Amino acid sequence: MWRMSLVAATTGSCSETDCTVIPDPSGPTVTICIPSYNRADLVSETLDSLVAQNYPDWEAIVVDDGSTDDSQTVVNAYAARDPRVRLLSRNRAPKGACTCRNIAVQHAQGRFLLFLDTDDLLAPFCLEQRVAVLQSDPALDFAVFPMLIFSERPEDADRLWNVETGEDDLERVLRLDPICQTTGTLWRVDSFRRLGGWHEELGIWQDIELHIRAFAGKLGYVKRFDLRPDVYLRETLGSLSRGDYHSRGKLESRAAVARLAARSLREGARSDMISQLRYICSSVIYEAATAGHLDIAADLRKWAEHEGVLTSGERRRLRFAELARASRLDRITPVRTLRDSLMRTFAARTTLGQVRQPRVPDPPHRLRECRDSGDQPSSHEQQSGS
Repeated sequence: MWRMSLVAATTGSCSETDCTVIPDPSGPTVTICIPSYNRADLVSETLDSLVAQNYPDWEAIVVDDGSTDDSQTVVNAYAARDPRVRLLSRNRAPKGACTCRNIAVQHAQGRFLLFLDTDDLLAPFCLEQRVAVLQSDPALDFAVFPMLIFSERPEDADRLWNVETGEDDLERVLRLDPICQTTGTLWRVDSFRRLGGWHEELGIWQDIELHIRAFAGKLGYVKRFDLRPDVYLRETLGSLSRGDYHSRGKLESRAAVARLAARSLREGARSDMISQLRYICSSVIYEAATAGHLDIAADLRKWAEHEGVLTSGERRRLRFAELARASRLDRITPVRTLRDSLMRTFAARTTLGQVRQPRVPDPPHRLRECRDSGDQPSSHEQQSGS
């Protein structure tokens, strides 16, 4: 057994005293779960950022979702060089990232779980920083960490995913101002399995549903926004989760999240938060009407009133906005003005992606620099250590 100082690797600190990471010699401490589908052009960057971690005591399980490009070839090349990387194929329905993540969890040998997508990157100190936080308090089921958003190059990342505001975290995610997304948390594996894993039937907002369940279920967690951002989220129009955002399938999935959230709130004795679902419901109803899926809008509006999400007055406001949008009468200025006035009821406060970060504190990985300069990566980057 050996120790590695977190403070030596970061400018932030876990506490007033030195915080150490103690890898378990019996197996990997962290399992990184990576769903993959047709990302041959990006997955190598993601895996490079993983291999370059200061903390070597990890395993990565990449679950391919039926790729038709060279994704599996790329991942297999990494697995041949580094035994910590494993490639599996999705062997059951339904197709999708959540099924792949759950398969990875089934095969996980680590005590902690990190979920990473194939277009995002880890800062070199990410695992070291996060493991130290969960190891410092056995009562924690998960921890939440700060992340940065980038479009082209991670070095240009200048916006935080979200920030601490002092408000209730459950209320924030219900009004679509979530403090974390898929990669923003590190989970204790037993806690995640007890929570029930990812909802495999959802095509979008899976992380919103998961975190509503976690917050409503009163799991033990801590937010460490005092630490440096340790993940770089790629913001692209081609993102798998954002593509075809207003399609029927995506709208049905978002409506399903509202219904699942109501159940989680009741099961967690948080029925007092049911009315906060009006933000999710109003966004889906309005956008379904815009896309011409009037049946989805009507069904969700009726459900929301029946479940106590919407008051009768809110239902009438939504109904007017829904009809004005569906009929395109909101092209007439007075109608549009009235619609906008009525919809202000459902305008929620948010800091999501709006807070600037002056500079990237560290490049996401060193491997590209090593290759360009001819230097060799450190022994931690070359070997699986334990």
